Amino acid sequence: MDSGVNKCGAGLINLMIWQLSQSTYALSVPVFRYFYQAAALPESGYLILAAFSLVLLNALRAVILYNGWFLLCEGIAEKTKRQRVALLLPVIMIPLSYWGANYFSNRPHFGVPAFFTLISVVILQFLCRDVTRHWYKLLIWSFLIFSIQWLDLIPFLTPYGFGWGELSSAIKELSLISHRGDMLNAFSGLCFVCFFGTAILLAALFISYEKRIREIKLIQEKRAELARLRREQLEARLYQEMQYLVHDLKRPLTAVMGLADLISLNPSATVAGYGKNIARAAEKMDQMISEIRNPDVVRNVTVKDLLDYTLAQVRPLSWGSLVQLQCDDKVGRRPMMINLIRVSRALVNLLDNARRAASFRMKPEVVLRAGSFGGRISIFIEDNGPGFLQPKEGNPSGWGASGLGLRFVRNVMLANKGELKIENRGNNGVRCILSFPEEKKYEKPCVGNS
Repeated sequence: MDSGVNKCGAGLINLMIWQLSQSTYALSVPVFRYFYQAAALPESGYLILAAFSLVLLNALRAVILYNGWFLLCEGIAEKTKRQRVALLLPVIMIPLSYWGANYFSNRPHFGVPAFFTLISVVILQFLCRDVTRHWYKLLIWSFLIFSIQWLDLIPFLTPYGFGWGELSSAIKELSLISHRGDMLNAFSGLCFVCFFGTAILLAALFISYEKRIREIKLIQEKRAELARLRREQLEARLYQEMQYLVHDLKRPLTAVMGLADLISLNPSATVAGYGKNIARAAEKMDQMISEIRNPDVVRNVTVKDLLDYTLAQVRPLSWGSLVQLQCDDKVGRRPMMINLIRVSRALVNLLDNARRAASFRMKPEVVLRAGSFGGRISIFIEDNGPGFLQPKEGNPSGWGASGLGLRFVRNVMLANKGELKIENRGNNGVRCILSFPEEKKYEKPCVGNS
């Protein structure tokens, strides 16, 4: 269920509670009790308690009503994509709710304080539009409404439309008859100033807090964007340097191939054989350089060729003996059209990551296996490490590295029409699945085939 529906439901519940509170006379019992005691006894404390009970009751009812309509209108605004509804509709519906309550014997009086409360809450709602937490807004409304309710109990403001309700008028008349009107004026005015100031301070605090949170998030996003740009710049620079390097290798290789062709024309069969061997080795080197320089250069190889070439790079390393190869002969003979050099480097990168993860175990295990499913060849790399590690802030790698390795693997898979899937098996480690389309038959590799 989305947020808009939840807000509409919560708003309707608040409005139902407000309607029930208007017909519940038990809530007014403390007000009547303190009123009778203030009339019978000369102590001013009972008059203050009666005034406080009435203000608290009226404020509680008003907070429920305002919260209900604002929640309902915010939900409607989210569903209709019209944000003005959340601000304008409560201005109409809240007075209608007061005027529609004339079915109850103790119907609320919508006078100057109620109008002042409505305008103040709407202004604060607009100022706090960037405050995301609804409870913050509700707390501000509560103090604001509670403060304005005290204006109903200031006898001095009665001629100006304040406090014309039955209970409010009775308490003020009692204070005037008992010569305690000045005391009620001072106490109610002080409460209004204190709670109204508290509402303003809370609004300023929450607005500045939300602004600060947004600034922090914006700074974090900018830092992440700068880190990403630095990584891309580093990757582009490394790739450019590699292109320059392999381009420089082409020059001596061309000379070697030319000399090998001349040697192969020697009348001596032995010398000519040496020349042909040199030429074949040079052609393989030329194929490797072509694959390094151009990611689109592919050749027809078998699964066994790929796995053997990958292990040839891994076995000399200190952790090379840790890798377990699992591939039957039938799968090993499956043909595939890939860039052998770059795909093998991608596998070495993933094996290195698996080795690092497995190093957390007493008996580390790294498995390299192959399978064929539904016309596609899948290469699996599995480890028994602790699963994914959460990277530190500003570092895309969980191992403290640059994070370029996985990006390189994804780019290689994309260039070779492959798919990469990483499964986090929790405490059982991680499984990386590299899937390639299978060729119909194996053909002799051709230099520069793309």
